[in-house]
Amino acid sequence: MTDTIELVACHECDQLQRIHYPPKNRVVRCCRCNAELYRYHPDAINRTLALAVASLLLFIVANAFPIVAIDMQGNVLATSMLGAIEHLWQTHVAPVSILVALTTLIVPGVTLLTLIYLLTLLQLGRRPPGAAQLLRLLNLSRPWGMIEVYLLGILVSVVKLMAYASVVPGVSLWALVLLIPLMAAMLGSLHFDLIWRRMAQCR
Repeated sequence: MTDTIELVACHECDQLQRIHYPPKNRVVRCCRCNAELYRYHPDAINRTLALAVASLLLFIVANAFPIVAIDMQGNVLATSMLGAIEHLWQTHVAPVSILVALTTLIVPGVTLLTLIYLLTLLQLGRRPPGAAQLLRLLNLSRPWGMIEVYLLGILVSVVKLMAYASVVPGVSLWALVLLIPLMAAMLGSLHFDLIWRRMAQCR
């Protein structure tokens, strides 16, 4: 990676200033308002890609197996995330079903697949086709990923059901518990400016 000097606008006060890249310090602050201008993460793309692959594996497990099994007087009921969405659809609450599918299935799945696609090609030294549109899509979809809200709802339901029946946590529930901190770490290590900079260096 060659040294460059870039013109950057402060996100807080709009002060234009030149920064040397790679920076001498890990954190670069605005010369006028002292806001954080840039945080240098030399291995952020590798870390984000590894976390995205691990999250995708857990995401597949979370959707492939039952979340909980309920044993009520010998009658055992078990359902997966897809089964819960299907049940909402069949009980005539289609808007809720669509919202749950969007926030717990579609947005997290698209986010993981998009990140793996972009970062894998960048690590291979290639500029991903459609990268600009996909990065904008990622930025827009971030507020809609609410898988942690879904897990919280499941845990509350499980605690309430334990008063009436025997509840057995499924593999999917444990996968969800592990998936949430992993995705939080992945999004925390995601730096769009570093991805744009790496793309500018690719063919």
